[in-house]
Amino acid sequence: MKRMLPIGLLSLLAAGQVQATCGPIINTPITDNTDLVVDFPLVDVSAPLWQSEQVYQAGEIVLHTNGLYQARWWTQNEAPGPTWASWKLLTRENDVWRSNAVYNQGDTVLFGGKIYQAQYWTQGQTPSELGPWVVAEVTKKMQAAQFSLESYDCGAPPQMNPDGSYYYTRHYVRSISLATEMTDEVIFDTVRFSSNFTGKIEPITAVIDGQTCKGQAACNALLNGEEKQVSYYSIATKSWSKTYGSVMPTPTPIPTPPPSFEQAQANEELESRTMMPPTLEPTPVPEVVLVCSEKDICRKVIVNL
Repeated sequence: MKRMLPIGLLSLLAAGQVQATCGPIINTPITDNTDLVVDFPLVDVSAPLWQSEQVYQAGEIVLHTNGLYQARWWTQNEAPGPTWASWKLLTRENDVWRSNAVYNQGDTVLFGGKIYQAQYWTQGQTPSELGPWVVAEVTKKMQAAQFSLESYDCGAPPQMNPDGSYYYTRHYVRSISLATEMTDEVIFDTVRFSSNFTGKIEPITAVIDGQTCKGQAACNALLNGEEKQVSYYSIATKSWSKTYGSVMPTPTPIPTPPPSFEQAQANEELESRTMMPPTLEPTPVPEVVLVCSEKDICRKVIVNL
């Protein structure tokens, strides 16, 4: 696993923190739910809402009760749904299974955290490993992926406040990583952040035979169907600092007589070898990370970094 410390931490350590005591990198497997999710809207919001008075011709598509329906023939005042033959509920690749939808051979659905594939025409039969459904091979591959949480921290030596009290600062780096593996196929395509990083999508980044690739297609092109070692970069990283000890409050100015020459010298010497602790806020980090294939099937990794 190739690791990179954030630039801010490196510069902080280089600028006077060289004597900091740094702990080892601790790699802890993440025990997370291996259920799969599909990360794309299940509803095409661009489709018009069904209107009872509207006349619809065969092939027209409408949105009704969070589903997309296509008219089979001329229809008016027939609400789309399972009780009306005039409308067909449209299904999508990897969409959530619906009991009233018709599925043909090769159709895939999401059910119970797994992707199932229809072996023949079916309707109303709950996906399982029996009957018309089988678990798609991609499910097994994505569920087998191993993620880990890496931790690294540095503690600076104690420093003295002007009042004689002490404080020290610790710097932390934590990251979610995908384990290095021997494989002839890269399954994941993108890393998607929600919560603090809402809407942010980045291509999966890996190193194969010393070459860096981004995205599922580019990485599989480097593999060319041969089993090789794939080393992934960290997929989510957070670094932050926290100050412990006595931090002086801003005093209320009180008129005092001018200090003597000796007192002024002592104060200057004290100020020259002390500094106030910096105010460092934690870097925002996603609480939910989706690691997805090019077909928008994802593993959800929830870690409070």
